[in-house]
Amino acid sequence: MAVLELESGTVVRLTANFYVPRVGNRNGIELHGDLGSIFLSDWQQFDAGVELAPFGEPYRAVPVDNAFRGTDWARALDDLSGAIDSGRPHRATGAHAAHIVEILDAISASVADGSTVAVTSSFARPELGSNGSGPA
Repeated sequence: MAVLELESGTVVRLTANFYVPRVGNRNGIELHGDLGSIFLSDWQQFDAGVELAPFGEPYRAVPVDNAFRGTDWARALDDLSGAIDSGRPHRATGAHAAHIVEILDAISASVADGSTVAVTSSFARPELGSNGSGPA
């Protein structure tokens, strides 16, 4: 478990483990916030089921239009190629990856000695993907 304060000031409690008991076929990822929860039935399948539960209400399915069946393993390479062709910055930058590694290292250091660890790296926020849904 880690508590992260984002650059925007948002505070996130990150709890990650593999010890949550499986209930039926619910073996996915749950994300919880002040206003509700989101459940993804699979962490890697692009056509995974998505469910939304406003705070205090049960989950209900959210339709996902044009979901790609399977995992598009080459998506980052396709985005890089498109970025080079169009002259725009690509989305999967080394700075982004280094920032994630620094966060994971800071969590590990904090767990080891119980201290607060500052993260100093940053990266430019990627532009939305061509379909407007986010980074490709």
